[in-house]
Amino acid sequence: FLLRPAVDLLDDLVEDCLPAGMENFAVPSDGAEDAEYPTYRLIDGGYTEVTSAAFNLGKMQADCKEGKLDCTDGLRMIVFDHDLGLGLPPLFKRPGISPGEPTLFAGYAGAAFPGNLAPTSTIFEESYSDLMDWTTYISAADNNGTAARYWIGTLTTVANSWFNVVGGERVRVALFEPGQNALATDQTPEPQSSTGSLINRLTQKVEENLASSADAFLGDTQKPQVEVYAQPNELQE
Repeated sequence: FLLRPAVDLLDDLVEDCLPAGMENFAVPSDGAEDAEYPTYRLIDGGYTEVTSAAFNLGKMQADCKEGKLDCTDGLRMIVFDHDLGLGLPPLFKRPGISPGEPTLFAGYAGAAFPGNLAPTSTIFEESYSDLMDWTTYISAADNNGTAARYWIGTLTTVANSWFNVVGGERVRVALFEPGQNALATDQTPEPQSSTGSLINRLTQKVEENLASSADAFLGDTQKPQVEVYAQPNELQE
């Protein structure tokens, strides 16, 4: 109880002071050392749209229109939500929120309450709560208390200019909620008995190796992205 005032003060400082210039560590999209308008810096998808489904849908529709993809059999998508149910709801219609409208709800999967202000990634006309007949493929008892499940069906797109999504198209969609955010592997059931101890030992070994060569993996660099990583791809350009 004596530490509570200090903890509250630190919480207030964190909320008021962050990112404290740390946003400058993000990689500029063009690989340059500095990012000035219209160049932008990359950001973790949890602060905007954690599944990347909205961006991918817009790109798929554009590629279909330009004839880069054969879409004669219709559009199909598979979307994984590893954030324990936080990633899928922003993709669906919500009362009082227009597709693309900047809201705190859009980035709540990656940012502390009440969320990070970002364009809402609504791409489907339907409501998330209206999705019925989910199929469970790992029980809650075998999955850290949250059942892993999936849903397959057809949804209707809504126009969202932020993500270049065209409205009024029907998309065959498979949605997966593994419910395994607490696991190191993210998508597989927690290992048991001897297998678990083996994986734990391997994980510890990898962590030790990474820590011993942190400079090589995570060290600072003044070189452009094109030299350190690779040439910018078509999407970045």
